[in-house]
Amino acid sequence: MKLNRANFAEFFRTDYYTINVIFDVENDTGVRKNPSTRYTYKVPQDIKLEIGDRVVVMPQAGNLKSPTVVEIHENPQIEEDTGFNFKWIVGKYDDIIVNYVENMERDTRLKKAVAKLEQKLEQISLRKQLALAMEELGEADKQELTALFGTELLPKSLASDGKTVLE
Repeated sequence: MKLNRANFAEFFRTDYYTINVIFDVENDTGVRKNPSTRYTYKVPQDIKLEIGDRVVVMPQAGNLKSPTVVEIHENPQIEEDTGFNFKWIVGKYDDIIVNYVENMERDTRLKKAVAKLEQKLEQISLRKQLALAMEELGEADKQELTALFGTELLPKSLASDGKTVLE
């Protein structure tokens, strides 16, 4: 028996099963075709897959791919004398995409909330600046601006103590 030392530990583990996957490839006309070459990957027992599911794998460091499951082996099928290491799947495609979409939606909601806050802060700043400017104007100018812009856009004229009210 000629056992590849890289795969030696797989014969003592019981916490995984194996699958065969195929990678979709685009040809020159842009049509996707399924190649006949199958690749075997290890899957943790807690991830349940079915034939036709897509998984995420890393065939080369830093290079994620999403092949399709074409065969499931409840009892791991590890060849003893292969010259390569059997790799783990990264996860089930649907689960990973759901997490990605949820994160993108959270980002979007956060960006909208920040935009609302920024808008409100700008309004508050403008009201304070208007209040300061109104203090510098004469009564006739104040009345003219109030008539033009309306009272809801300008700060209340003067409080009983003679100071402009900031809202």
